[in-house]
Amino acid sequence: SETSLDTTITPTTQAHVVFMLVDDMGINDIGYNSIDLNKLTPNLDALANAGIKLEKYYSMQLCTPARSAFLTAKLPIKLGMQYENIHPNMPWGLPADEKIAAQYFRKGGYKAYIVGKWNQGHHKEEYLPTSRGFDSFTGYLSDEINYYTHAYPQEYSGSVYFDFCEGTEANGLSPLSLDGTYSTVIYTEAIKKLIADHDTSTGKYADHPMFLYYAAQNVHGPLDAPPLSALEPDALAELGKLSYTDEEHRLVFAAIVSAFDASVAELQTAMEEANIWDNTLLILASDNGGCSEEGGSNAPLRGGKHWLFEGGVNVPAFIYSASTAMMPSSVAGTSYTELFHVTDWLPTIMSAIDMPQAGRPTGANDIDGYDHWSMLMSEETSSIREDVLLHMSSWTSCCVGHEGDTTCSGFLSDCADSSTAVLTFLANPRGAIVSSTGYKMIFNEYDIPWYGIPTGSSTDVRQDLVSAPPPDVAAPPPTEGDKDTVDAADDNSEKTDDAIANTTPDVDTSQESSGNPMSNCGSNPGNEATYWLFDLNTDPTETTNLIGTLPDIETALKAQFTAYLKSEVKSAWQNEDDSATTTWDSNNGFITSWL
Repeated sequence: SETSLDTTITPTTQAHVVFMLVDDMGINDIGYNSIDLNKLTPNLDALANAGIKLEKYYSMQLCTPARSAFLTAKLPIKLGMQYENIHPNMPWGLPADEKIAAQYFRKGGYKAYIVGKWNQGHHKEEYLPTSRGFDSFTGYLSDEINYYTHAYPQEYSGSVYFDFCEGTEANGLSPLSLDGTYSTVIYTEAIKKLIADHDTSTGKYADHPMFLYYAAQNVHGPLDAPPLSALEPDALAELGKLSYTDEEHRLVFAAIVSAFDASVAELQTAMEEANIWDNTLLILASDNGGCSEEGGSNAPLRGGKHWLFEGGVNVPAFIYSASTAMMPSSVAGTSYTELFHVTDWLPTIMSAIDMPQAGRPTGANDIDGYDHWSMLMSEETSSIREDVLLHMSSWTSCCVGHEGDTTCSGFLSDCADSSTAVLTFLANPRGAIVSSTGYKMIFNEYDIPWYGIPTGSSTDVRQDLVSAPPPDVAAPPPTEGDKDTVDAADDNSEKTDDAIANTTPDVDTSQESSGNPMSNCGSNPGNEATYWLFDLNTDPTETTNLIGTLPDIETALKAQFTAYLKSEVKSAWQNEDDSATTTWDSNNGFITSWL
């Protein structure tokens, strides 16, 4: 088949590729960028500081479209993936006839693996990752799960369902056993086994390079604090120094960030021991901005996940390789300041590893992304991109609102019954575009504030930001049902030495979830959507709306946006299908394909 491994191509010197897509990591949620977490990701910081940081990296505003854009190198508007996320019982996904990264890599002689979050459709088997070029999958199919129980944090038909499976292209997917192990630990161990398979001396796939898509669950909610064993000692010490006055989730969030950093350190060690680290291209990027309701922070940028201001789409990203043949010392420790979009990863990676022609797109319209590799490896400053389409959707959902009226805001939380929501065409689309000149225009977006300041010292991040947390303040007490939680201070606000209580999770795998659904970062803000124009060169935090003051720039950006509109196809979004639970019940309560 087209996705099967071409055994005539065995490029033993081809570089391994590890792409780590972090979930909901805001610009202030990684150490080298952070105001408050600046000492909690030492391993990621070391890689970023020795690699190339992307200063103007843009992704999508939501999980599902961001993953579609990465996997296909196409704009979501051309795939029908522009509107909303895929929930467990929604019968839609990335069109099955679209070629994705795993298929390109397999054609180029690679073994392809995915560990973590899929979120590209699972209602039919042909939408599953192992049906689309990935040799194996370990993780979850939907948009979120609890870290310990691996249950979806919302009931369907009065029951809780689990979303955790593993499998291969040959054997299909089957449920993973539930033993209360923290998700990040499971992913780390699964990846270490894959790495061992490519050990240059003993690996059964030593003759094949590896494409690993580590779609991390961290740092997405629901917030379940990791066990002590998942953290490094220095991180524990740093966590013990953090306190917040009004950000009750931030401390738990910080621990989840730190657990991911420790995971990456373990994987680096495993690759070194397998003698493949020096022949690996490693990339980290976030899928969208942080969710302030779940402890994420995009400070000092405006907005966050779901929204089209910088906090929702301008996110952390860096590239690293220990190979000086691939990444010369002259570019190590540099920053790339040209526009870079999530669709650009695939062509850029292919150039970096000198992908054989068999593994490259062949048609002129196969991808939308741009190849930045030669620019990344030089000191040139010319722009590859004229602009980046940050989002576009001529589609929303309409339903009966809580007051009995019809609402077409697109927020399912505005529906009296979300099952009544239907896909509806918008004559005036929502979206955003940023130009290489630094001007950015947003179409039909709500007035979103600057939230997520982590210190609790100010409600306006445009004020001077402090570089350290305020004096110790007692952390909020753990709530009943938490598995491991950040250790609260005692009555006189003195912190204990350990930042996290090391308790054993009591997991009931029958029909019980650990925690609540992730807070909705995209609820209707209650104001009117409007147009926005910003000069990011002088106003990176988007404080001054220039609409009406620069007519020539406004006209030019509208024209660029409208040009993209011609490529938009109908959204593939479909509302929830209640029949899914019948199949899940017969699958021992695990989410799986049902059509």
